[in-house]
Amino acid sequence: MKRRKLIISLSIAIVFTLALAVPNVLSQVKRGAAVPIDQVPEKLKKLDIKDYFIASDFKKVGIIHAIRGAVVVIHKATGEAYFGMEGDYIHENDVLETLAKSRCRIRLFNEDVISMAPDSNLAVDEVAFSRKEKVKRSFFSMLKGKVMFYSLRLFSFRKASARLKTPTAVVGVRGTKFGVYVYWEDEEKQAKGPIQVADIGNDMGMYLAKADPGEGGKPNFKAHFEDGDGYVDEKDVPAGSTYDSKTDETNPTDPKYAEDFEKETSVEEKPKYEEPPEPPVDTGKPYRPGEPPPWPLEPEPEPEPSGQYGYFIAFLSQYGDGIYFYAANYSTVSRQDFGGETVRTDSGSDYIEVTGQSAWDGGTPYLKEVTNLGYSSSDLGTSQPIVVGQLGSNSYLTWGWWNSPGTVTIDGLGDFAIYHPDNVRQGYYIFGPNPADIGALSGTYSYYGNAYGSFYLSDISEAMTGTFNCTLNFGTTPTVSNFNLSVSGATYGAFISGASGTLSTTGDNHINLTYTAEEWQLGPTASPVSATYGDAKGSVYGANGEAVGGVWKMGTINYHATGIYQGTKVVE
Repeated sequence: MKRRKLIISLSIAIVFTLALAVPNVLSQVKRGAAVPIDQVPEKLKKLDIKDYFIASDFKKVGIIHAIRGAVVVIHKATGEAYFGMEGDYIHENDVLETLAKSRCRIRLFNEDVISMAPDSNLAVDEVAFSRKEKVKRSFFSMLKGKVMFYSLRLFSFRKASARLKTPTAVVGVRGTKFGVYVYWEDEEKQAKGPIQVADIGNDMGMYLAKADPGEGGKPNFKAHFEDGDGYVDEKDVPAGSTYDSKTDETNPTDPKYAEDFEKETSVEEKPKYEEPPEPPVDTGKPYRPGEPPPWPLEPEPEPEPSGQYGYFIAFLSQYGDGIYFYAANYSTVSRQDFGGETVRTDSGSDYIEVTGQSAWDGGTPYLKEVTNLGYSSSDLGTSQPIVVGQLGSNSYLTWGWWNSPGTVTIDGLGDFAIYHPDNVRQGYYIFGPNPADIGALSGTYSYYGNAYGSFYLSDISEAMTGTFNCTLNFGTTPTVSNFNLSVSGATYGAFISGASGTLSTTGDNHINLTYTAEEWQLGPTASPVSATYGDAKGSVYGANGEAVGGVWKMGTINYHATGIYQGTKVVE
């Protein structure tokens, strides 16, 4: 029965997602419309470059994480091409080419990051990643330009490799960071005549399709390895060294060369307060900042007065090399006074504390302290303001998301933040002015409403939305039953199906849901797995128990999800 409920919940989520796809298509805007024609290479002018995302039958392996300028994505198998945008999926057998004065960063689902300099060409041939089989493998091809690779080292994996094929050699890495520069001597052209679309479909087609001015003669490359040893064909290249194919020599890397290379391939961060893109539907553009979102907007309510009570949760990210990784999942364990000086998650040695609570209603609250694994950031004062975004409200509750984009240093552990550039909803809050006296209530009632959450997998974070309902019994032994929650995003989801728990008449914690692996699931929406931990807290609001709201979290060793739920009583 519980499995059937889960299937129904998933079906509803899928239908809802498909419904949202229509406004996405209608809100399509021109991509690449502002690209000067002289910045498009001659061989790309032969292609019919579309101004919308084009799906591929090949496996999805990552997304375009950031762009400055313009990048053209080509499906080698079909010759289809389009101007890429942030949030677009990248598939195996795709070729990406950055235009003049343009840069692009790709984030792969195997936890690698690739940054491309202007006038660079890179093909994604194969990306294999399996935690179950402990295999991590990447294979790319590169025609020209400068590309930096950040390959996350996973010590538990038996097989891990990253290889890059240049026109003359194969470059491999056994470390985590290396850069490759491919250039052509300006000699006699090796290919003449117009470029045919069919050329791109062949394995070596892009190496033969050479008709750009100045791109001819003999190909050469330099490969420098900053972290970990590498190799070029059969030659080992130690860390801190550069191999030059023109001289067939390996020498220590010039620090200035490495610094300039990283600057040329880096993609400057956007302002931290900007809403990030979400992955697209196959036939159109995803929601972009500045456009009307493809879902109904709830009216902005008047701020509630301070002195309210509720809950909040947050993901903690570890920050390094420009990438945010999952660190911890925090949740309030008792109802907090949002009109007081501070609110706090969890208990014991690991917690997040926020101060300036009257500011949740329109001012500026601050991150006060973060602790993780027993280590503390110490009192941060007013150095770390948090960003608050309201999602909705009614007569009994106000709820929304929050983050703290500035990094904080936890001595002994490194830099952390309650932030992720792909999903600003790293925390959620919900509170109201009138927590109910459960002991004075009676009867059994159903509650229906909305649920929100965020999903975290390694360095991937995704926002989720969905539905919630439960049954509360205010009898002699108050209970919560039939607790159902279903939230999903573009790829991932989290589900609680038919759970039950206690409804305490004393203390601040009225709802305390019981975790069972069968009822708590998360992961890819098409194939969720049982959570290995789960927790939900909440309160009843209104003099007659008119509303309910609280927080939830769950996860496995790899997947983590957290969020809020709210509903109102159904009176028959």
